[in-house]
Amino acid sequence: MLSRIFLFVSYPHESYNSLLWINVSHVSRHWRATALGFPALWSSPPFKTPAWAHEMLKRSKMAPLTIVADLTYMSPKILSVFDDAMKQVDRAAELNLTGDKTMEKYLTDLTKRAPFLRKLCISQFYAGYREVEEKIVLPDNFLDGQAPRLRHLNLNRCQVHWDSTLMQNLTYLRIVEPGDFRPTISQLVDVLKQMPWLETLDLDHALPIVSECTKTLPRPSHVISLPHLSLIRLTSNVLETANVLNHIDFPSTATMRLILHGTKGTGTDFSSLVPTLSKSRTFAGGSSDKALKSAPFKTLSLTSPFQTDIRFSAFTTVNPSTSRVDYAIPALELHLSWRLDSSGTKEQVAQTICRALPLAQLRVLRVFDPDCDFKHMTWVDLFGSLPKLQKIEFSGATKTFAEALGEIKPPAPVDADQGYNLRRKKQTPDSVYFPRLRSLILTGTDFSDFSDVLLDALMVRAECGTEVQALTLSDCSHLYDEDVELLEEVVVEVAWDGHVLDSEMYDSDYDGYSDSLYDDEYGHGIFPFFHFHEDDDWYQPF
Repeated sequence: MLSRIFLFVSYPHESYNSLLWINVSHVSRHWRATALGFPALWSSPPFKTPAWAHEMLKRSKMAPLTIVADLTYMSPKILSVFDDAMKQVDRAAELNLTGDKTMEKYLTDLTKRAPFLRKLCISQFYAGYREVEEKIVLPDNFLDGQAPRLRHLNLNRCQVHWDSTLMQNLTYLRIVEPGDFRPTISQLVDVLKQMPWLETLDLDHALPIVSECTKTLPRPSHVISLPHLSLIRLTSNVLETANVLNHIDFPSTATMRLILHGTKGTGTDFSSLVPTLSKSRTFAGGSSDKALKSAPFKTLSLTSPFQTDIRFSAFTTVNPSTSRVDYAIPALELHLSWRLDSSGTKEQVAQTICRALPLAQLRVLRVFDPDCDFKHMTWVDLFGSLPKLQKIEFSGATKTFAEALGEIKPPAPVDADQGYNLRRKKQTPDSVYFPRLRSLILTGTDFSDFSDVLLDALMVRAECGTEVQALTLSDCSHLYDEDVELLEEVVVEVAWDGHVLDSEMYDSDYDGYSDSLYDDEYGHGIFPFFHFHEDDDWYQPF
């Protein structure tokens, strides 16, 4: 039991001071004897501290090794102990190497079979200053082609042998930018057939090539089933991605992250994704799995930083706090971009995607678009009839959005035999769109031509019995006390930050300098913080 506790304490950390755990072996003779008599405790040599790495290779005896090394910058001492570890690669359980093209000289010597290897990661350091980057070439006899326990394979900027015996029975496959070594669709299908237990599929610019001039895809001749797939990440153009998705069948509960760009042939047409998106988070009515039935999309976030870019994030949870949703993992994430000379619009892209997604259980809609120019009937068409939508958060709301909130449904057709009721009937909750909307949060909205339209919409909703009960206003411009007072007459709870922002406030000789200019898109500073450490740890082998 004590040795297991030691093993937990020694679990690798990112800190250079990760050898602090060795202090536990100094407590008593019994603890020291227990530590020295447990080879697995010493199976992760820290190459940044060569003296300890040499000693731990000895103490690990024949225990399976975890070899994690960055070969980008290595001193002669580090290279020496790394060479010793490579001679024992046949007992490695994990091999994780990062370096540049020169790393090939170590890989060519790895011709021994790896009977214990479960995780293999080889990553070429990205040199952005090079126009043409040669990929690392794995030898044909790498590991003698035998790693029967390999389950996790991650190749980053490496040549890929798609017919390699290493690509069998994997649960995790990640291929990043193999360059000219991308597979054909038949090669990829054949490879995936050998992975019936695959759980994660991550292909980054590693999909079968489809001509940029192609407009439609042929029907797949064969579809393979990946029943255990829980995460799929694809980065490519829309047709190459749709082509792969059309050839695989996976659970609707799988998390998807797709980063796609339109081509010259597709422009803003992303309809090839519709068959896959429409099946996401949908379940058969007779399913006996209660967990599956409780996992529909409940929160949808639309973000559009540019006119040729829109991002969709769908969550299966409802969080009252905006900041908490940001840290949740989306069940579906789409980053879509297209050429500037494409004829379509961002509005058309949003219509294609939102109509495909199963949103019947949606509770929260979040929109972040400072230049949103959607027509008011687009908002009505996409979200107005959702039966459970209770909350909308909008950053940069426009007049057309407010018009959508007050849109009245057309009257139902009257049977001629019943005649016409000439009296004006009182409006009912069924008369207005967004029937369950109760909370509205507006951020960064310009109220100069928005206030009256919003007030009218809120009054219409109140008359129909579907009043907005909570209205939050923050960082809005041209919003004054009298405007808020009018809103308070219609909405029970109005929260306003009290900020009065006018365009005149920005008319000055101020040069616009701001710390925020050096923030990334999430508001985090882009200047790195460097932590300095000594070359060698101060703990000496004992």
